[in-house]
Amino acid sequence: MTEELLEFSIEEQPPPAEAVTALPFPHNQQTFCRYEPIEKQIESVRVLVVDSLLRNEDDMSDVARSDWGIAAVTEIKRERKIAGMAIENILSNIERLVVSPTTQVAHLASVGLAARQFKPEAIVISGTLRDFDYYNPAVIETFAEFIRATNIPVLAICGGHQLVGLSFGARVVTLDRLEQHQQRENRPLEYQYRFVRITQPQDPIFRGINDPAAGLW
Repeated sequence: MTEELLEFSIEEQPPPAEAVTALPFPHNQQTFCRYEPIEKQIESVRVLVVDSLLRNEDDMSDVARSDWGIAAVTEIKRERKIAGMAIENILSNIERLVVSPTTQVAHLASVGLAARQFKPEAIVISGTLRDFDYYNPAVIETFAEFIRATNIPVLAICGGHQLVGLSFGARVVTLDRLEQHQQRENRPLEYQYRFVRITQPQDPIFRGINDPAAGLW
């Protein structure tokens, strides 16, 4: 019986997958979180990519103007530099996953209009750099009205995820649970890749990735 089952399982194995481009560091160092099986599996999709960083002084709140003063021009330049890298990274990842993607980039302040005109099937929201009280409240509220009403699937990254939570009434605080304005400097940081202990490996979201011997994840 054992030999028969073994022969059957060998015969039923699928053919090897086509070779794919090697993943960038750090993903190529891991024993899981491998994206090869899903790369280029989506034939086409329309994705609206949302730039969540500050564009100009119109996007700034009075708090930001007061704190930054004459340094506002320099700070905005930094926002735009980081935004460019973030959006490029998101678009690159979409290209890795989708055979023929159609993408459009819009700013946080105009996401509702962009969604109506572009009619995306999915939305990806970039991360942010600043505390949300540095944003013009009108920008935050315009986004909040859209995100609370939309039925379009949304993937929000890092600060973008916090922004979605804020829009639904969540408190956004520092890692030591202070209000953002209470500690602008010398905060505890969660930066880049760190070890994460999975405490509920039976949860479906963690299925197959609870490998203590793996590296960064």
